[in-house]
Amino acid sequence: MIYLKNHYLVIQKQNTIMKQALFALTILLSGFCFSQKSKITSHGTDTIEVISYHKNGRIKDSVWKYIEILVGKPDETDPNHPGDSIVIKNEIPFGVGKSYFKNGQLKNITLYGINISANRIYDYRKKGSLAVYKETPYGYKKSYNKKGKQIRQADFNKGKFVKIPKKYKKQQHLASTRFNNLSGQSQLQLNTNTKQFIIKPGTLLALKQNNDSTLFRHVVYEGNLHDSLVMSFYNYDQSESKQRLALDEITTIAPAQINEIHYAGKNQRKKQNTAAFMEIAGFNMTLLPLIGGPVIFGAAILLNPAVAAVTVTGLPLYFISKSVYKKTVPVILKSSDYKITFH
Repeated sequence: MIYLKNHYLVIQKQNTIMKQALFALTILLSGFCFSQKSKITSHGTDTIEVISYHKNGRIKDSVWKYIEILVGKPDETDPNHPGDSIVIKNEIPFGVGKSYFKNGQLKNITLYGINISANRIYDYRKKGSLAVYKETPYGYKKSYNKKGKQIRQADFNKGKFVKIPKKYKKQQHLASTRFNNLSGQSQLQLNTNTKQFIIKPGTLLALKQNNDSTLFRHVVYEGNLHDSLVMSFYNYDQSESKQRLALDEITTIAPAQINEIHYAGKNQRKKQNTAAFMEIAGFNMTLLPLIGGPVIFGAAILLNPAVAAVTVTGLPLYFISKSVYKKTVPVILKSSDYKITFH
């Protein structure tokens, strides 16, 4: 399928025999190497299936790709390029892509997003357990231990942990809406059989509604309007400034409409930064003196009390970081397990 693009530059003519010969040789060699490890099957004129293999003959990865050919606009200043010259050829993966370990065990599943929606990626360990779930390009990531329990969660926004843009903070965006005078800004009190959670106005959380299986991850509790909760829903901007949160809608939700609330506290970014610092510092303090010290100063350095003190301090710091990371994992509260009251 050919798409006419009005703003692509036409490829400049290369007229030297040496460049053409070198180009042809490169294509020949790359094609030979590729054909030894991969198999390409055409399905129609614009779709291919690519399967590559490990040296032992097992499948390494497989993916379907859509071929997009962009055609240049006729260039009136250069009669050698009539406008039907190929400017660029894109191979766009779609559907489900899979990769495998050498033993044939599933290593990765990638669900390619349509248009500009995020790709969903599942990474597995050699023994089959899920290690990481992530979404690109937005940076949502969940990590699991070998027992299948979630141990970390991060959500990045323009290189930083997720945060609401300043213009939406302190309820500035409510001023021109029907929610400019809330009947209350009460804290939400969620009581379970064993715990009590207090959610203040301005808290970022995630929720599912009874009539929708979608998990809305960036929701801010603004306050209450009589017996309903006022919520601001945010999503990643789909324009050129993607990876930045933009306000989607402000609405009221009755407590009975909520199926799940995922709550990780108000200072997720602060906890993430603290955990990352402690992890890196603890790792360096534990291993660098043991490995780098003998290499630079000799084995006798290990007997130095200062080196021993650094190592002893670094090890617990590293393990404490893991417990801090756990605090970034949201608590999932199902409607059947809690009761909402305004406090």
